[in-house]
Amino acid sequence: MPGGQKPPKGYTRYPSGKVPEHVGDTWDTYGDTHTVDENGEIIKIHDR
Repeated sequence: MPGGQKPPKGYTRYPSGKVPEHVGDTWDTYGDTHTVDENGEIIKIHDR
């Protein structure tokens, strides 16, 4: 974060190697069915 600011509550970075590069790619659509829980674990939220 700029200026040493802390990110807002609930903010998380994309896991290494799983950053979307364009709309509709594997990692863009992965975000439609997965999220990160309060412990930082990736969980499935629903089937597409």
